Amino acid sequence: MEQDARIIEQLNHRDQQAIPALEQTYGSLCRTVIRSVVDSPQDTEECLQDVWLTVWNRIPPEHPALLRPWVLRVARNLALKRYHGNTAAKRDGRYDALLEELSEVLPAGETVEDAVDARELTNLLNLFLSGLDESSRVLFVRRYWFGEPLEALAKVMGLRPNTAAVKLRRLREKLKSYLEKEGYFL
Repeated sequence: MEQDARIIEQLNHRDQQAIPALEQTYGSLCRTVIRSVVDSPQDTEECLQDVWLTVWNRIPPEHPALLRPWVLRVARNLALKRYHGNTAAKRDGRYDALLEELSEVLPAGETVEDAVDARELTNLLNLFLSGLDESSRVLFVRRYWFGEPLEALAKVMGLRPNTAAVKLRRLREKLKSYLEKEGYFL
């Protein structure tokens, strides 16, 4: 936290040392997030440079309360943008399959109203995840946030791929029920 405050202060004062500090503190995590979405090492590095530029341009005026999740969200969003740009003309099933799995539960937003709904949805997702046991939460986040392949994820979690797939399906169903119970209908 102290390191984050120092980096934010450097960014607010337009101190160029903030970028190397960001790279040292969050470079590895950002690469992992980006690599889970885009395949190419060149795209990963270009996207990472875009992350640092975006952070530089957005702080200030933005003042994130927690730098780590904010930077990782920037990295993931830029990686998704790059992924969609790379696959616009062709069908790349790897990440599309993840998005399709969640499409029955989570809508894609495009309007201002959708942006407000997205904030509400974010809060509901956080509450849903906090109510899960640790292994379910880790399974869900590693699959749908970090985009880990099912087979690799199952191995890390000590599960068979079929068992992991069933658990993820049940978690999606549980999430859908939770959202409906909270008044969030698709």
